[in-house]
Amino acid sequence: MKRNNSNQGATLGVRLMVLIFVLALVLQAQPAQAWFTDTPYPLTAELQSTTAAYPFSYNTTVAQMLGEVQQTDVYNYAASLTGVTPITVGGAAFTLTTRNMNYSTHISKATQYVYEFMQARGLAVHYETWYDSGEDISSRNVIGEITGGVRPTEIILITAHLDDMPNGSVAPGADDNASGSAAVMMAAARMAGHHFERTVRFVFFTGEEQGFLGSDAYAAAAKTRGDNILAVFNMDMIGWDDNNDGVLALETRYTTSPGYANDLAIANLFIQVVGVYGGLSGLHPFVDPIYDEGVDSISFWNRGYSSVTAIEDWEEGNPYYHTKNDTLATLNLAYFTSFIKASLGTVAHMALPLADTTFADVPTTHWAWTFIESLYQAGVTGGCAANPLLYCPAKNVTRAEMAVFILRAEHGDTYSPPEASGNVFNDVPLGYWAAGWIEQLTNEGITGGCGNGNYCPAKYVTRAEMAVFLLRGKHGNTYTPPAASGSVFDDISADFWAASWIEQLYAEGITGGCEGGNYCPGIYANRAQMAVFLVRTFSLP
Repeated sequence: MKRNNSNQGATLGVRLMVLIFVLALVLQAQPAQAWFTDTPYPLTAELQSTTAAYPFSYNTTVAQMLGEVQQTDVYNYAASLTGVTPITVGGAAFTLTTRNMNYSTHISKATQYVYEFMQARGLAVHYETWYDSGEDISSRNVIGEITGGVRPTEIILITAHLDDMPNGSVAPGADDNASGSAAVMMAAARMAGHHFERTVRFVFFTGEEQGFLGSDAYAAAAKTRGDNILAVFNMDMIGWDDNNDGVLALETRYTTSPGYANDLAIANLFIQVVGVYGGLSGLHPFVDPIYDEGVDSISFWNRGYSSVTAIEDWEEGNPYYHTKNDTLATLNLAYFTSFIKASLGTVAHMALPLADTTFADVPTTHWAWTFIESLYQAGVTGGCAANPLLYCPAKNVTRAEMAVFILRAEHGDTYSPPEASGNVFNDVPLGYWAAGWIEQLTNEGITGGCGNGNYCPAKYVTRAEMAVFLLRGKHGNTYTPPAASGSVFDDISADFWAASWIEQLYAEGITGGCEGGNYCPGIYANRAQMAVFLVRTFSLP
């Protein structure tokens, strides 16, 4: 952290004048002993009025994540960043005795370390390199991401600066700012594997001590890209609490600043998390509308983004700030751990947790959720994309995908088809990804292709074609359904080419049609519908 001294002095001066004025009024009306207190802030935080808000109610997924935050892990993460224990970077051991920007090897190792930490937990990770001509210095920020499953363009940032002071070969920077960086690491570790409506980015800035160079470069690039960043939750110095009062500040813009209500909404959410989740009652947050020019939030405020910097009680003062004595041993680990839990809970709530389902884009409220889950558990599908794992329920099914679906549902999740020859269909060469599956589907007599020696692997499957695929896969290539009556669906006459297959699909309870007494034979089948048909056809668990 690089606190703006003039701003700090002005702020303390204003607070002192306000305090004197309040004390004068109190002394006029109260006995002398009545106004004395052990703490400068109220120990019960109250929500302040704002027109902006985040929906809030107790969430079991968030509670689970907070329960997984252990003090031993907090210590270990901070220890790795402060040189207490060596780290492993690129497969080799290294000790971070400093993270100062003037020690290029060390800051490079530090950024690589948090990169590999997030990568190992399945996050999509990348570097963003920056250069500042004024300081003639360059470095890189590290960004990990969990893509939102419902609102991926809405972005929540949880951030901290990784570099530290003083300028020397020994600069542990435990409080400033291994504490904030360890919190980002913890959030990445605990949120990994969960799904959220919004995209969450875990960002480690460098160059903060030189004037917020990394965060300024990131915020400028985000603005240029048009990133829809809803909130930035920044953490800077969150481990010092010498008097165990649990006080911490949630710094926002001035109350008169445009966007203050949005900053306040973030702060209020933090206060709600502290008040609702177990083990956090020892924290006493207060909203500080200081427009602090000494924290990375300034880079985002200056570009119109909403941000809060969560920071310990600055007026209590860490005496080891910006010295080589800012060590892990001086921090209050209980306070530090609770601070991390509350921060994690705040970001998770802003990201809108989805119920713990297999696929981020198939919440429990999706009409086909149970069928899609069954399809996954049976090993018939592995989804359409990873990180996060997606199913793409609205995507139409191709004839190539249909071959895989049918054979896995028929033979089980361990089944692999024989190697392809590449000479069965003109449009399915040997190297085609589904060649083996398509040729086996033909060998089993389930399909003869689409005509003229082709299979048409990229062509979407209609609901009429699907009926034939399913029943042949279930009953074998010699199966012939009973003759059609033409009276089951309004849009299926007895002479329609797939009428008997469609009516048999209905007779076996696999389909009830599309709507209004129709079957919709010419409509393409999507992946959600296919999950239902496959589960019902092959009686998947």
